[in-house]
Amino acid sequence: MKLIFSRYFPALLWAAQIYLFSSFSSPIDFLPRFLVRILWRTIIFGQRLFFYMGVVGHFVNFAILAFLLARAFIWKGPLKRKCLILAFTIACLYGVSDEIHQSFIPDRTFQVLDLLINSLGAAFGVFVFSYIHTNYGSIFTDGLKQFWSRLGDKLNKKPPTN
Repeated sequence: MKLIFSRYFPALLWAAQIYLFSSFSSPIDFLPRFLVRILWRTIIFGQRLFFYMGVVGHFVNFAILAFLLARAFIWKGPLKRKCLILAFTIACLYGVSDEIHQSFIPDRTFQVLDLLINSLGAAFGVFVFSYIHTNYGSIFTDGLKQFWSRLGDKLNKKPPTN
């Protein structure tokens, strides 16, 4: 029971927070005010960064969901393409259900663009999982420690002196 809980609970918890924040007309209201002011003042590509938050939110949420689903399905075993496809598919289907759910919330609508962004985020999450799992061993033993250690070594590497 503990094994099943530790495998699937993070993905279920993340899916629940997606559902919860999709239930509000304006999920951005939950961001700290100082962050909203920064997002409002920052302009990228002629548009306030504030207006990109929906896109970024969808992408990041579904990337994390797909990553956690892949983690749950593969757990401590070898990387299997079927498990990665399953994680991607479930994340995309959850994205469809999320968009349907949003159509019942005041001031929210079903948007095909959001489905595309959800799918891109899910693909990215599965890609990141497979990259880390392939290049740094099992994510569940020393894989992440090794990943962060190598990343830190690369960042702290001093340029050669002549």
